[in-house]
Amino acid sequence: MLANELGRRGIAVVLVDQNPGTTQNAAANATQARTMEHFRRLGFADEVRALGLPPDFPTDIAYFTRFARHELARFSLPSSRDARQLVTTLSGSWSAAELPHRCNQKFIEPVLRRHAEALPGVSVNYGCRMTGFHERGDFIDVEVEGHPSIRTSYLVGADGPRSVVRQCLGVGVQSTEEVLHSFSAVVRAPLWGVVGRHRLAQY
Repeated sequence: MLANELGRRGIAVVLVDQNPGTTQNAAANATQARTMEHFRRLGFADEVRALGLPPDFPTDIAYFTRFARHELARFSLPSSRDARQLVTTLSGSWSAAELPHRCNQKFIEPVLRRHAEALPGVSVNYGCRMTGFHERGDFIDVEVEGHPSIRTSYLVGADGPRSVVRQCLGVGVQSTEEVLHSFSAVVRAPLWGVVGRHRLAQY
């Protein structure tokens, strides 16, 4: 996202990520209204809203005594198609340019990557690991494993809980080892016959 913002302002950017590409694993599963407004400003909110669940699929969240048994409570939320229409009817303090959208991060990241790579002056480099950096007064030399060092005016450490940038700066983190190594599990299960009419985004 930062590469898109800077690149559109004519600022040269070199993005380095040790992963082979955008995430293939399930991650954040919802984009809030404010983020969708940023996507709108950058010109690809509609592209993002077309991803995820089918356009008529409700994004409700419901609570049950057991899976798809007795329903205790429900948050009724619009489908992506209904959200487009609903946002035009809002007014006053509840008005917004965009409503939230439920779509997994692994589908949205390729959109951000594609738009960033299309910008002149933006270089996106996956499969490259930053190992350290040295401050040289008015600039910084960034060490990238297997590549020549990169000389830059600024270095942004958007590299997660095990941040190399944070560690090099000596900035501590108050967390447990379990949090630093947390993960999500994704399973495939033939539950549609059990769910029946209860089409929801979250059970």
